Amino acid sequence: MQHIPGVKLFVIIPVVVHLLVVAGCGKPSHRPEMSKDLDRQTEEQILRKARVDYEQGRDTEVINELNRFLSVHSPSPREREARWLLAQSYERSGNLQAALKQYNIISREVPPGEEKTKVAKRIEALNQRLKQVGTELEPIKVVRTSLSRLDTVGNDPSAFKILVQKGITSVLIDFGCPVKVRQQTPPAVKTRDVSPQSHLPASVSRIHRHGLRAFVGINLRCLGYLDSRSKKQWLDGAYNPAARKIQLSPYFDIFHPQYQKLMAYEIRKMTDSGVDGVVFLAEVPLGMYDGFTPSSVDSFNKAFQAQMNPQTLFENGGSQRHPQRSPEGNQQARNTSSHGTEFWRWTGWKARQRLMVLQGLMDQVHEHKPELPFGLELHPESIEDPLGGLTQFSEDFLEAKQKSFTYFLITPQSIRQIQSEPGLPSSVDLEVFMTQSRNLVDRMTLVIQNPTRIWVSIPWGERTPRTLVFDSPKAGHLQKVSWVYDLPIFLDN
Repeated sequence: MQHIPGVKLFVIIPVVVHLLVVAGCGKPSHRPEMSKDLDRQTEEQILRKARVDYEQGRDTEVINELNRFLSVHSPSPREREARWLLAQSYERSGNLQAALKQYNIISREVPPGEEKTKVAKRIEALNQRLKQVGTELEPIKVVRTSLSRLDTVGNDPSAFKILVQKGITSVLIDFGCPVKVRQQTPPAVKTRDVSPQSHLPASVSRIHRHGLRAFVGINLRCLGYLDSRSKKQWLDGAYNPAARKIQLSPYFDIFHPQYQKLMAYEIRKMTDSGVDGVVFLAEVPLGMYDGFTPSSVDSFNKAFQAQMNPQTLFENGGSQRHPQRSPEGNQQARNTSSHGTEFWRWTGWKARQRLMVLQGLMDQVHEHKPELPFGLELHPESIEDPLGGLTQFSEDFLEAKQKSFTYFLITPQSIRQIQSEPGLPSSVDLEVFMTQSRNLVDRMTLVIQNPTRIWVSIPWGERTPRTLVFDSPKAGHLQKVSWVYDLPIFLDN
């Protein structure tokens, strides 16, 4: 009988072990489902935030978030979605090689069909753009003129012969701004009866027949005046610091969704005419007091969970005490150091949104013409005083160099002053011009590394030699940049 307990233990222990094993095995059968649910929720939260950041133009945040996502959650059912968004952020930020890598991964994984065709087009477009960027750009000589002036001289073969003999390689057709209002907003949008774009194809063909390239220069905030479909509701809102209220601007709101469609249509029409490139001009910048439309303010408030009131942005700043007017007629502030956090959030947001609009317009063209170059005109303040350029013109050169611009056009301050103030003598001191140009080019080259991507406006006027820069022994540091002349320099003398 003394052996019975041992027998019982011999029988009981395996039963207990079996029960424990069964009980233990029951939990893992439920835990994987819970773990999968948590993973799905986590992935959705990451992707949701990445999509919001992408819509707000925060490409750096998107890239960091999605790279972490792919390192932690790969493989994942949402991996392809993450790679698409990551590739688009890389492409928009100018990192074409990284974007191409993501598109190639997607192409290998996606089955034949519409999505594979779509990614194949993006790969082809990026390869074309990388080929263009990889080609060493040569300095060129450009003449800048209006379309009407070009039509006037276009029928004179000797005019183009003069340009070619003087080494001109390209013509920049400046569409200007049909309306220039400094004080009073026009009561209605009055567009031209005959769109100047109708003359563009013939002018481009004439330029090409003489072996020259044709670029068009456009002011986005004025583009609506070239299209009869423009509406007064698309005009921008400008804050009047004296009256402390928002007034209707004479210029269009580039953030308006319907106006963005019109801009895309007009630019596509121009590029279909055979032009060799597009330059976004800065004659009518997005100034400090511009951009105050209900939709823009609402978008800003949603992005920052704020309740921004345009009046409060300027109450504590120096703009009301020391107002001044920019060359474009927009009031600017000499001292903005006392502005609050919300002012700088708004200023930075507006500049980023502007670059997003520009990049979006370029992307639409590049879907059909991936090799077409785009240029961006900058104010010299944006190079010499980045904070001032950001405040006064919503320009950020460091951010712009991450976008798809091939060229950057700059006009030294001494020339811009003559252009904006007709009463000044129509000539520029050579020493002043050389100093300003050298400073601008040196600063820009530090950022973009390649001076051949810089276009510099040349002095103009009655006493300005046509070959000023090229004949000067002091121009060695400027030999790699391109030069932009006014057409009268060559034809009026």
